[in-house]
Amino acid sequence: RVYAGWAVGDFSEGQLFDPEVEFEMVDWPEASKSRGLDAMRRTWQAALGAWEDFRAEPGDSAKALQAAGQQD
Repeated sequence: RVYAGWAVGDFSEGQLFDPEVEFEMVDWPEASKSRGLDAMRRTWQAALGAWEDFRAEPGDSAKALQAAGQQD
């Protein structure tokens, strides 16, 4: 759900993150670092602006965390 939203610039699932989240984009054309939900949102939106269409898919760790959360 978070990845699907992020892929289209929807950052409304912010409550899933610590308010002081540290976010780093190291493998992007312009590496960047931010701290806090608003800064993370701005960083993602700036990165998404480089593409007309962007897709984000969860990796194995994210899938495992999601599955664990659904078992509660």
